Amino acid sequence: MINPAERNALIGIKPTVGLTSRAGVVPESAHQDTVGTFAKTVKDAVYALDAIYGPDPRDNYTAAQVGKTPLGGYAQFLADKNALKGATFGLPWASFWALNNPAQNAQLTELLNLISSAGATVINGTELPDYQTIVSPTGWNWDYGSTRGYPNESEYTVVKVDVCGVMVLLLLPTNVLSSVLQQYRRLSLRADKHEYQIPPRYRRLQCR
Repeated sequence: MINPAERNALIGIKPTVGLTSRAGVVPESAHQDTVGTFAKTVKDAVYALDAIYGPDPRDNYTAAQVGKTPLGGYAQFLADKNALKGATFGLPWASFWALNNPAQNAQLTELLNLISSAGATVINGTELPDYQTIVSPTGWNWDYGSTRGYPNESEYTVVKVDVCGVMVLLLLPTNVLSSVLQQYRRLSLRADKHEYQIPPRYRRLQCR
């Protein structure tokens, strides 16, 4: 939700898992992927969210929201630019924005001027701790840490396997990988089929 919205200059709302149904969706992570909304304005995105959230028997995660969502939906909490008065925003310049192209930063400048004119304060240089080891300067990279000798600081652990002569990166949630490794102390390769022996539920490709 976040990256496509940013790339297309749209508002994107990524709800908490369980707020909207994922029936018919094939998630990469059952505990993180969720269905949200895109729109040109925050108001339209919230109206769309109000239309799609709610319990759905086809997605048992949505049952957890019963009795916990606001009566009347989320549109009632929409505000105008006056809500920015007294707000403070941190700008992680070296962590992210310095890596942009000039056109992207021109848009950023317009946005900063807009929210500042509405009464908000923008503090530059509020960097992420240790961003040099967790943020790739060349774009998103799941395996950025281990390529430079660091462990990946992520909820995912990257497992590199050579399947049928093709290098594949398996992105497994850390708790899943831990469970796998407890059952299988090592990933053993069957030379006849080139198939790594991990539990069948995580195995998707076999060479015949």
